[in-house]
Amino acid sequence: MFNKDLVVSKLGSILGPNVVLKDEEDFITKLTNMVDDGITNLQIVADFDDTITKHIVDGKCGLTSMDVYRGAKTFTQSYSDRLEECLSKMEDLYDSKATPERQVEIATRIADLFACSVGEKVPDIVEAAARIVIPLKDGCREFLSLLSDLQVPLTVVSAGVGEVIEHILKDYNATVVANYMASQDDVITEMKTPLVGTY
Repeated sequence: MFNKDLVVSKLGSILGPNVVLKDEEDFITKLTNMVDDGITNLQIVADFDDTITKHIVDGKCGLTSMDVYRGAKTFTQSYSDRLEECLSKMEDLYDSKATPERQVEIATRIADLFACSVGEKVPDIVEAAARIVIPLKDGCREFLSLLSDLQVPLTVVSAGVGEVIEHILKDYNATVVANYMASQDDVITEMKTPLVGTY
C-alpha cells in the first residue's frame, strides 16, 4: 500500500500537463506494480525516430537517422540522386493500415533506400552523425541518463540507420537493433541482412 500512496503522491510530477490518461486507476496499478517489482526487473524497449527524437521542431518535421545518413558532406551526387529517387517513392511509408502485401513493398523500398549507400564511405556517416543535431524529446536526455545511471537495460529497435542511432545514444548504454552497413576498407559494400523494417 505504501508504494501505491507514493505513486499517487508523485503522479503530478510524473505526468506533464498535456498527458491525458484513459484509465487513471489502471495506470496507477501498473505503475505501482512496477515499483513493487523493483528496478532489477525493469527494462525499456523503444523506437528511435519520432519516439526518442522530436517529431516537430520549430513547426517542421524533425530530423531522422536517415536525414543524418544523407547529410554526409562527401557523399557523391550520384548517391544523392539515387537516395532522392528512393525517398520520393516512400511518402506512404507510415500508412498504419497497410496490408501485409503493402508492408512487403515498404520493406523492399527501405532495402532500396539503404542500397543507395553502397560505395560510399563509413567515416562520412560518422562525421555527419557528430555534426548534425537531432533534438531528443523534452526530458528524454534526463530519462536516458537516469536509465544508464541505474543500469536499467534500454533496447532501441528501429528501421533507421544503426550507426547513426548508436552515435547519438553512445552515452546511454543502449542496445540498438537497426539497419547496419557492411564495409571493407571503410567503404560500404552492402547493408547487413536481415534489414529491420517498419512492421
